[in-house]
Amino acid sequence: VFTAPNYTFLVDNPIMYSLPDTVSFQVNNMRVHVAVYSPNKMVTAAQVMPDLEPTARALGNFFGTLPVNDYHFLLYFADQSTPIPEVEGGLSGFGALEHSYCSMYFLPEAPYSGYLKQLIRDVTSHEFLHILTPLTVHSTQIEDFNFVKPDMSQHLWMYEGITEYFAHLIQLRSKLVTEEDFWKEMRNKIERTSQFDDFSFTEMSKRVVEDDFQKYYLDVYEGGALYGLCLDLLLLKESNGKSGLRELMMQLSKKYGAN
Repeated sequence: VFTAPNYTFLVDNPIMYSLPDTVSFQVNNMRVHVAVYSPNKMVTAAQVMPDLEPTARALGNFFGTLPVNDYHFLLYFADQSTPIPEVEGGLSGFGALEHSYCSMYFLPEAPYSGYLKQLIRDVTSHEFLHILTPLTVHSTQIEDFNFVKPDMSQHLWMYEGITEYFAHLIQLRSKLVTEEDFWKEMRNKIERTSQFDDFSFTEMSKRVVEDDFQKYYLDVYEGGALYGLCLDLLLLKESNGKSGLRELMMQLSKKYGAN
């Protein structure tokens, strides 16, 4: 039996209905729950936990006090022999969605090894970090979002780009990846962003639901993350190493809060 105080809370908390395969652990003030569905039993929650726990602890070190006391990672691994349904527009296929108290993942089912392990580390870090932005630091358009006639904000570069940058920075700070690996990923982003035409990120953010701007969306994870890197370096330089992008985002979240 699931209960919810209101509709808003219900739609912000997806439910994965399956035979239970779950684990949980404590990080600072937060209880972390992991649920896995793998139709061919290639992946289990017990396998994922040793990789997810260091990531969660790295996030705990980054935030200090975590913004929620209870958080769920819901991981659905899709049988790759079953075709993914076609959609008429937008993105389809594998991915993830963040919510206030959980994140839901739709990933390819495969033997649990190097590629899938790193994919899970990258994607779970990214989605969890959305607690910082846009779930805490966001514009009025996000706070009162109009689902019928979307009025997008100019800040998609921040919501996705800074989140993507932090997801890699956290792994570096906690020594989950080497400095060489971190800079290799940033170099890859430079190469991938160079494949896009020149365009305004704030205009694309505002007009991303229009067909002409959809083609630029994926650059939020490449060029957007590089904006985060450059802004971090600039802030650290100007403050003599005392205050970077993390400190700025924490100050903004303290000033404005989730509402």
